[in-house]
Amino acid sequence: MIGRVLAGRYRIESLIGKGGMAIVYRAEDLRTHRIVAVKVLREEYSTDEEFLRRFDREAQVYAKTSSHPNIVSMLDLGTDGRVHFLVMEYVNGKTLKEIIREYGKLRPDWAVHLTLQILAALSHAHQQHVIHRDIKPQNMLLDEDGRIKVGDFGIAKMTDSATMTIADGNVMGSVHYFSPEQAKGLPVSATSDLYSVGVMLYEMLCGHVPFDGDTPVSVAMKHLTELPKPISQEANVSPALEQVLAKALCKQADQRYQTAEAMARDLRRAMRHPEGGFVNMRPAADAGEQTRRHHRMKQQLRQNMRRRKVLTAVLTSLLSLALLTGLGYTAMVIYDRTFRHVSMPNVMGLDEANAVDILGRTGVLPIVSRRYSESPAGTVLEQTPDSGTSVPRGESVYITVSNGTDILIVPNLMGMTAEEAEYAVGQAGLPVGDVTVGISEAMIGTVFAQDPPADTVADRDTVVDIRVSGGLVIIPDLTGRRLEESETELQGLGLSVGSVTPQAVDNAAQDGIVLSQTPGKFERVFPQTAVDLVVGQFDNRKYSATVAISVTVPQDGAHVRVTLVEPGGAEVEQYAAMLTQPGENAFSIELRSEYEGRMAYRLYIDERFISETEVTLK
Repeated sequence: MIGRVLAGRYRIESLIGKGGMAIVYRAEDLRTHRIVAVKVLREEYSTDEEFLRRFDREAQVYAKTSSHPNIVSMLDLGTDGRVHFLVMEYVNGKTLKEIIREYGKLRPDWAVHLTLQILAALSHAHQQHVIHRDIKPQNMLLDEDGRIKVGDFGIAKMTDSATMTIADGNVMGSVHYFSPEQAKGLPVSATSDLYSVGVMLYEMLCGHVPFDGDTPVSVAMKHLTELPKPISQEANVSPALEQVLAKALCKQADQRYQTAEAMARDLRRAMRHPEGGFVNMRPAADAGEQTRRHHRMKQQLRQNMRRRKVLTAVLTSLLSLALLTGLGYTAMVIYDRTFRHVSMPNVMGLDEANAVDILGRTGVLPIVSRRYSESPAGTVLEQTPDSGTSVPRGESVYITVSNGTDILIVPNLMGMTAEEAEYAVGQAGLPVGDVTVGISEAMIGTVFAQDPPADTVADRDTVVDIRVSGGLVIIPDLTGRRLEESETELQGLGLSVGSVTPQAVDNAAQDGIVLSQTPGKFERVFPQTAVDLVVGQFDNRKYSATVAISVTVPQDGAHVRVTLVEPGGAEVEQYAAMLTQPGENAFSIELRSEYEGRMAYRLYIDERFISETEVTLK
């Protein structure tokens, strides 16, 4: 495959990597001279309908998602004979896995920065109803600017398409990173991708994955049954970041983050407020379900208490008998090891941080839910079980914390930096929504718009969206100017020159003159925006002749080249292409020269001379 030109356009240069279904090559686009990545379906699957459907499905997924700057772009899709291929953006950099291997533990701020980019990509994909299903650091590419590019949507699922289900009913994904529901072979959702993001963040912070084993099955079982080792024992991270990870890695999907935006929002808050206490561990269920769950839990606790009373009476008799026979000490040890319980402390009225600390030191796992009330924000309103109740060590207990009153005032964010604005919104008790960059005359990096407006009366669930200025440059009118002059002016305005496309002109005075531009004149754009130019190119080859070419192309295709022998014997190439249609191929080409008169043109196939024919150019 190395050296082959696919579809007459993509010349394969080197191997990048191999997968189970496809092989990825580095290639040059001969039309644009751009380096690209070409993903080729393995030859043994080229006639397999199932694999062709999967390959086509991956193209559909990229078509829906690759407009995002943190997702690898798809540039083209095609076939060349029996070769099926995708043309992708070539990312010249390292995978996140290589970065972790190189650095070991990453700094928390760097790990969060990378994770936020991945979450931005997943947010876009999930909005397009695409579930990736194979989130792992090997599929995260860092370009030379340090920007994450999410790739390999080969086993992605489109939730709005009935044709895109789990292939063959098999569990898909990589065992060290997939979610508990993937381990069980159950349907996946956006929360499955977010669990995998949690695993990657854990690995970035600790230098290793949370679960490992001798076999894939043993690793999958740990995802289902074990909790990861507390990250505070592995890395120097803040309580807030540890709480975000705990929520992301919950075994139950309804207890995890339900959207990538929600996880990103908590990660940003964790970097501003490292003390934590804001992560909501409440399952994503409606209020009625919460009430029913608490009711069922109380019933279960009462049943457990009755069972414990019966069990205590039986054990008391057994222990008495054992003591009479001299086995009292052994029985006490067995009882202590088998039935280890703690007494539920009273945390009513305490602030959340103290309550969580007391419960943790008691040996139970607190799960926090919240509701609005007249009590001060952060005050514990309810606890289940009640204080004094005997609870197995390590069991989950529930506390309800006051969110305070539900009436708040939106702060004025205008002129603040993005970080200052997010902090101000959090201090006002409101959640931060989308933080986007827009074109504005305001100072770069400062807020120029917000929704809702300042001083608006809002409730606790009101999301505040923030618009930050990315600056403003007005595109000048470059048409009619020379290319060199246009490049100098664009650079002076803080813009860059994009593609420069030559266009043939008949007037020598237009040679090197800008004919058109994109974006157009007077458009408002961000600084550093690339402006594409079309520039006149005068062609002094004013003499021409049109000739008919006919070649027989073999099954594997052929490279065809036509040259013109000008006066003096110089051969000037007039046509070159890779023909892939087997059999007779007939077409016409125009020969051009700055010389007039009788000349000859030569035909080459695969660089082998075929014929020479005379022709008159006039």
